Amino acid sequence: MLQTDTSRVDTSHINNTSSISVAGLILSGGQGSRMGGVEKGLVDFQGKPMVGYAHAVLAPLCSPLLLSANRQIDDYIALTSGEIDIVQDIPEFQDKGPLSGILAGLERIQEPIKEHRLENIDAQCSHLLISPCDTPLVPSELFQALISKAHASPNTAFYIQSDSGAHPLHAIIPTSIKGEKTLTLLRRFLQNHAPKVMSFYQLINAQSIVWPNESELSNINHSSQLSTS
Repeated sequence: MLQTDTSRVDTSHINNTSSISVAGLILSGGQGSRMGGVEKGLVDFQGKPMVGYAHAVLAPLCSPLLLSANRQIDDYIALTSGEIDIVQDIPEFQDKGPLSGILAGLERIQEPIKEHRLENIDAQCSHLLISPCDTPLVPSELFQALISKAHASPNTAFYIQSDSGAHPLHAIIPTSIKGEKTLTLLRRFLQNHAPKVMSFYQLINAQSIVWPNESELSNINHSSQLSTS
């Protein structure tokens, strides 16, 4: 079972220029091809499943917290004790990479079904905070920085940039942009364009935030990194 120590997170410094409400999404819906096809979120990294690291930093910052996964769903349910809402790729938009997971997350909070416990959550969630499952060294402060930017400019999407380039899966996205649901914008984009995250961000005029600590953004993509990172 994953546990979260909310007492460790101090959000008092976050800019509260505007009121926003943040849902979270952990992306773990890929094929793990560079690790031999394993389910990356469930792979052990320094004594804990990788998804546990993202859960630990996101859970105190957002509600609800969603997990995008397409395999070993029962294992994720057991691991999280049902505390995370698991979303699977929408059939029409499967195999579109991370944007499939982001679309599924947006759909869950913007078009909730009656039998799901997130019914009527749409009115409460103004933003979606996103993290991949395979960057276990990312600190809470990075996500707090994204939230702070969203408070200051609530109609703008933000993603992380470092010396090595863009990190588009560490991001915060408003659920509505210029009066239109982001869900609708992303559906339309996937129907007409190649599923590239940065191309979608260009469409919605997303802005970057520079993060200075490159090592904290390391992706765990190969089995050899599990013992050496």
